Amino acid sequence: MITPKIERLVSSVLLEEAKKGATTRKGATALVMLQLEKGGGPGKFGIGQAEMIMCLHQIVGEEVGRQLKQRLPDGFVDGYTWPNAPPSLIAELRRLPAWIATAEGPEARWVPALTASVRDWDDNATLKHRKAQQTIKQADLSTDIARYLKLYGYGSLDEAM
Repeated sequence: MITPKIERLVSSVLLEEAKKGATTRKGATALVMLQLEKGGGPGKFGIGQAEMIMCLHQIVGEEVGRQLKQRLPDGFVDGYTWPNAPPSLIAELRRLPAWIATAEGPEARWVPALTASVRDWDDNATLKHRKAQQTIKQADLSTDIARYLKLYGYGSLDEAM
């Protein structure tokens, strides 16, 4: 949970960036951090020891996620024989992550890819299909908005309002 002061600061930075037309997560974060420093540091914005621990928890969680998703070492697949595996599967195995998720969310079960069972791989496939469908739905919405704007000659949703 972020402090109300930082929530307002982030909103303010994003509002200013919106006036410029676009931003990046990295750029907006850097601007917020700059404002925090100029404003007297984290303590002046209500960030205490508990929040610092939560931040460290977030950083560690991101690193755990990064390592779960990283690929197996280069050349790993080539060092083994893969009985009955077609060349196309061997090529795909080179992109294999070290671990696979069997569900979604912070409590999701992750299994080392090399020891994952058929059920684990099926669960992973189901998860990826679900995520792909969600992405397709969002893409469809973007397509519908673009069509609407083009059809009626608007340059943006803001103009159409």
